[in-house]
Amino acid sequence: AAAVGAAPAWHRGLGSGEEQARAAPRGRRACRSALGSMAELAKGICFDCSKSEAYTPQAGLKQWRRKLQGLVKIFINKDAITLDRLREAACYVFVAPQERFAPEEFEAMRAYVAEGGALMFLLAEGGETRLGTNLKQWR
Repeated sequence: AAAVGAAPAWHRGLGSGEEQARAAPRGRRACRSALGSMAELAKGICFDCSKSEAYTPQAGLKQWRRKLQGLVKIFINKDAITLDRLREAACYVFVAPQERFAPEEFEAMRAYVAEGGALMFLLAEGGETRLGTNLKQWR
């Protein structure tokens, strides 16, 4: 039982190995439901670092990366965005890209989404215009 006035377990973090073991299946289920099938989950999540992103898995996203690493494969892309590269991941994450996307990259992303792929764009305050990208062309 928790002490009176103590923060709940979810707020304190997962202290004991037993608590972590109980929480791990829930995390996997959440990832599976978010990404679809187990085959998709096995593909993993790719963080794009080709557009001078403000945050990367090494800087700014370390805690998120650590939590995801036990659940799915995590990898980083530093090369141009192509349809073949996008297909390698179940979810492709862009965190505050600061460079413009080429028309070929937009076409690859559109085709990837049409095939059922998942893209996640996380922007900073002020959105696309502050970052100097051309994401408005996505429409």
